[in-house]
Amino acid sequence: MISSSEGKFFITQLDNGVCSLFINKGNSTEIQKNLENWLPPESTGLTYKKEVFKDKNLTTTNYIISKNGKPLETWIYTSSSEKNASLVAVISHQMN
Repeated sequence: MISSSEGKFFITQLDNGVCSLFINKGNSTEIQKNLENWLPPESTGLTYKKEVFKDKNLTTTNYIISKNGKPLETWIYTSSSEKNASLVAVISHQMN
């Protein structure tokens, strides 16, 4: 766990290589905008596909990063629209 004036953050890594950051405080829209700013520009030769899934109060967005049509990695952003949720968002990463 990491504690700062911004809140508490938890980082996990599973045996299958998925790494996740759990965020308990912040603006989920701003967090997602910042994540999207990290995505590779076209000049790198990498492309990404954005897939959005909604289920009740949760929205999950997958960013599948590819090169020459071959998926390399996936960033997964899940946020809650529930007021006063104890968990604002989860950012996960997995190599494909």
